[in-house]
Amino acid sequence: MILPPPKGGNYHDPRQIDKLCHIHEKPPQLNWTLFLTLHGEIAWNGAANLYTKRFLCENLNREPSFATECEAFFGPELYEKAIGQDEFDFCDLDRTDQEKILMVMVPKIIAGRVHNRGWRVRTVRNLRYGDAHHAGMVTWIVKFTWDEDAISAPDATYREALRNILSSAGAVANDGKLLKLR
Repeated sequence: MILPPPKGGNYHDPRQIDKLCHIHEKPPQLNWTLFLTLHGEIAWNGAANLYTKRFLCENLNREPSFATECEAFFGPELYEKAIGQDEFDFCDLDRTDQEKILMVMVPKIIAGRVHNRGWRVRTVRNLRYGDAHHAGMVTWIVKFTWDEDAISAPDATYREALRNILSSAGAVANDGKLLKLR
């Protein structure tokens, strides 16, 4: 998925993940870990909002345990906004809800791009942080493990990646302590 650029800004192109996977999948395949931190604000245009709603709906219907985890993580109001029939602008969500959407979407996008290439993806850390006086941030540690057998079962590999996206979801408090969000 390549989202259209946000209003007045740049976006992070997920094709960079493809390039890293390509480098690591040449024999001997090397397992690797991605450390990724992004600004926790959504600044998508209307096309990206629609794409995100469709993408979330499809994947929540694809993996029931992922849907259950997302509903608990988002809370009923955000969950309904994210998958409901009514259009809304993700930019209008409060800061915490924008960060939660990103915490789900970014690992999903990564897994979606590489699941059929022999990579098992596990989200090791999935955190948000920052307070009202600092920029909101989201950060992930994503482990890529080479498994040639994953190529023959790409849907199962993708669903496995979905099931662990929120297993390490948390927040970093102002005092540096980790708070579990699930």
